[in-house]
Amino acid sequence: MAKQAFTETQGKERAESQQFDKIIRQNMPILFPALMEKVFGLHIVEYTLLDDKLQTTKQLEVDALQKATDTEGNTFIIHLEVQTKNDKYMAIRLLEYRAMLNRIHGLLVKQYVLYIGGGNMNMQDCIIEPDLQFAYKLIDFSTLPHEWFLSSEHIEEQLLAVLGKLGDKEPTKLMEEVISAIDRQPINRVAKIKYFKQLRVLAQLRKFTDTKKVRDMMLKTASFFKVEKDPFYKQGAEEAAEQKSYEFVQNLIQNTEFDDAKIASLAVVAVSFVEKVRADLAKKKK
Repeated sequence: MAKQAFTETQGKERAESQQFDKIIRQNMPILFPALMEKVFGLHIVEYTLLDDKLQTTKQLEVDALQKATDTEGNTFIIHLEVQTKNDKYMAIRLLEYRAMLNRIHGLLVKQYVLYIGGGNMNMQDCIIEPDLQFAYKLIDFSTLPHEWFLSSEHIEEQLLAVLGKLGDKEPTKLMEEVISAIDRQPINRVAKIKYFKQLRVLAQLRKFTDTKKVRDMMLKTASFFKVEKDPFYKQGAEEAAEQKSYEFVQNLIQNTEFDDAKIASLAVVAVSFVEKVRADLAKKKK
């Protein structure tokens, strides 16, 4: 049984990781230049998108790969990886990528890794061995000021604010600001819903709010989400209705002598619902 539970946990973590990877890849065309300038201090005047699948005797796939020319006229390859969990072989992986990229393109390769995981970053950023020295740039995203991204005109960058350093900012306040930013975008409702779903996934990495709180903020803040046919809205409305029924049944139990059947009839709920409320009240009295 323990083995099965462990396997289910692994499956959930893998599914979440795939969600994060999908979001990063979808938004990378806009995120890439911003990350290079704001995070890594590169001032690029020209980018050329390269194939992110590397193949010589075997094929490897990277998160982002571009040929760039900076303000001083230097041309090089930029390789970016985004990690949601620590990888003890990260330095080895980067060394392998670098060798392949240098062989394919014959240019200097600059490598960067952004860690956006929920736990502490503990990956090695270098290899120092006899006759071998190798290093790459490794940054924990949670150390970057969230203001860098929240102030952007691009919603793809603003979403990243929830992964940055909060400072004195309350998590709930930050989430509301990002949701409001999505709401203000001059795009259709379908696109706004897509960005909101991405925000929910990214927020899971920081674990500073749960799905219900995000939904409540959404219903409060975002006008585009207040559509009754939307499952997310319907779930919130159903929970609100259930809470009202709970309070009504509770009042009837405490202030009348009606039996469960009578209360269920008055509140238009199942008898089992009344029994649950009565049991909850009994527990509180103990």
